[in-house]
Amino acid sequence: MSTLSPFDVACPACDAAFSFDVALSIDADVRPDHREAILEDQLQVQPCPACGFKVRAAPQFVYTDLPRRQWFLVEPAENLRDWRALERTATGLFAERFGAPAVGRAAGEGMRPRLVFGWAALREKLICGEQGIAEVPLELVKLSLIHSAPELDLSDGLELRLISAEDDTLLFGWFDALTDAVGETMELPRGALNAVLSPGWDALRQQLGGEGAVYTDVWRLFSADPEPDAAGA
Repeated sequence: MSTLSPFDVACPACDAAFSFDVALSIDADVRPDHREAILEDQLQVQPCPACGFKVRAAPQFVYTDLPRRQWFLVEPAENLRDWRALERTATGLFAERFGAPAVGRAAGEGMRPRLVFGWAALREKLICGEQGIAEVPLELVKLSLIHSAPELDLSDGLELRLISAEDDTLLFGWFDALTDAVGETMELPRGALNAVLSPGWDALRQQLGGEGAVYTDVWRLFSADPEPDAAGA
């Protein structure tokens, strides 16, 4: 079941203090409404009772969807620089939940721990799962789009995220990682996912950690990283 806890906040618009519930864990098979709210950008959104400004609490919870074989440790976007340590945290939490006893191992069959940062990243993962889009090809397509827009300053907290996927079209948008506000959008043919399967992309595929990585996201190539790779240590 999903676990909720009170969250105290000061409205950024009028400084009024109020409280609402936020998730510590989400079981989407038990609470499909929570999954739908994430897809609709409505989970943990609460209007200020004083001025009506919509406040959204950053995500920090474990997301489980057993029927879809999904398990994510979801962290606030501002924690991205700590992704290596949080990969280990995700691996440990997943092992605690599914490593033992035998019933836990059976429940976790076909699943692996994942790590995501922020609402837009979580929503993107849910879309990929629904549409059968492999993570690494998607991240390589995003990388090609980033390199085609050198004028963008990624230090400003911009993130490129998948917004939707149709039969023939992928829609991407530039998001503010901290506010989730979306700016410029762009469309690509879905066939772009096949164009990055050639051997010429193998080196970048390896840098992304491959399909078995806990944190599979192009932003691991750009984020500040206080810990070196084991190969480079």
